[in-house]
Amino acid sequence: MTLDLADGKLFFGLMWKLQYYVNQKRGFHTSISSAEEYANLSTEKKLKAREALWENTELIEAYVQENPDALPPEQLEIMRKWKGFIKGSFFILRHLKKGSIFIGKDDKVYAVHGIQDPLEEVIPS
Repeated sequence: MTLDLADGKLFFGLMWKLQYYVNQKRGFHTSISSAEEYANLSTEKKLKAREALWENTELIEAYVQENPDALPPEQLEIMRKWKGFIKGSFFILRHLKKGSIFIGKDDKVYAVHGIQDPLEEVIPS
């Protein structure tokens, strides 16, 4: 199961804006001058900004407060909710039509959906 196409595009549009902001604040790729350019970087090159974001969730609130892309309040609220992300190592129990079953620390169970691609295609059984 995946998000519908519009929601997937919204997620990535917002995520690339946020990661570009982190990239600017941390100076990882100084030659990049827009979120669109950032989005076109390889996944490897985006890892530094993603890791910095995961380790410093206050950067989400900083982005929301500054709102450098003049996003509407609904989109800023979506970003704010990302502060509640769960990072860790997971065991994938199985892929189902309604999502993939992940088991995390302390045997917590999560139903996880792909964003644009079904997880069973991204992480085969």
